[in-house]
Amino acid sequence: MKIRGIKVGSVTKLTITPETYLAKIEVLLNKDIKLPVDTMALISAEVLMGGQSAHLQPGGGEDLITPGGDITYARNAKDTVELIDQIVIVQETETRNPTDGI
Repeated sequence: MKIRGIKVGSVTKLTITPETYLAKIEVLLNKDIKLPVDTMALISAEVLMGGQSAHLQPGGGEDLITPGGDITYARNAKDTVELIDQIVIVQETETRNPTDGI
């Protein structure tokens, strides 16, 4: 996961929602990253196959997504990505930086 080209987290899990057959992406963000609830995820099909990073476009609202909360706005470069149901934000509780090991 990147914001303005800077890595701020990573995708930890990809699943399919059985009721809707939509993709659900779980991410682990650096613990100091706080995102407004109107943040948008910019997703490509390659992200779902593990090939590229997803990008986050922080919104302008004052209310923040809580750990375990969802990003419900998702788009790719051209159209809304219908495969994306939600992105679950998991607050990192350790001091490890998501860029460790790179």
